[in-house]
Amino acid sequence: MRIPVGILLMLFTAWCFAITFNAEKVLNFEEIFDFLTDISNILDVEPPSTNTLGSFVYIAWGDHIVSRIKEGNLYVLDNEPFEGGIPLEDLLRNLKIPHNKRDGDIVIPDTIIKSVQMLGRSLIVEYKGKGSFGFKTTDSGIDLISAGEIFYHGDIYSSGEILVNFPTRGFKIEGVYREKGKVIVNFREKPVKGFKLRPINERIDPFDEQLTVLVGYGDGRIIFRNFVPDLKGADCKVYSETKRIVYKLAKELGYIVEECPIYQLPIGVPCFIILIKKPDDLKLLNEYLKELLKE
Repeated sequence: MRIPVGILLMLFTAWCFAITFNAEKVLNFEEIFDFLTDISNILDVEPPSTNTLGSFVYIAWGDHIVSRIKEGNLYVLDNEPFEGGIPLEDLLRNLKIPHNKRDGDIVIPDTIIKSVQMLGRSLIVEYKGKGSFGFKTTDSGIDLISAGEIFYHGDIYSSGEILVNFPTRGFKIEGVYREKGKVIVNFREKPVKGFKLRPINERIDPFDEQLTVLVGYGDGRIIFRNFVPDLKGADCKVYSETKRIVYKLAKELGYIVEECPIYQLPIGVPCFIILIKKPDDLKLLNEYLKELLKE
């Protein structure tokens, strides 16, 4: 689903849905079941189930078991006994549910961010829960901002806090694509301004405005990155333009073209590898590239 950039922060804020409890609360059997049901709905995981075994009634949630003696007050949480109920903090600790204490309350995040990564010129956020976060472009790049209560890298971020900044050096957000558990932010491509030739082992800057060509010696082969459907078209324009340049170069030089997902070549970035046959081909490569980029 493509979301207009202008309403991102407002839309994500509307999805904020953290759970707050008094820190001293002790949960009975029914409250534990309801609590785990709510957590399951938020994090989009398998809900708890309940059943009876001998003199115990129990709740199963993932790999955890909460049991209680019928008509009694003895509770057992993963082999740890409790009398009269289970304190919320003990429940959260045993179940490894992230939470934060604030003003005498326990706040449980509505979103757990599993990973944030930049792939070429696309920012990909994978998460569990409601996805209560947004994006904001600044002079220094793009900020990933909490719009609720978010657990990320061992910390909980409240609404308005910046989780991470990516320096994109003036690139603007072109589109944001949201699907279950994943958000992809695509950046607007800038026109290619010239080119540069670099050794084959050099790292490519994804936000360089120039076409980067990594040069090595080999069998007369040009290698460029293939199109990645999972990025919702983020690399389509760059892929098409790079393919046009590569095939024209190959024709002029009499080289072979190979389309391959080489890790060294960032996704959605104008770049390719050329394995030249002989030193004289390097001069020809320079000349051909100058002409091609004028078109």
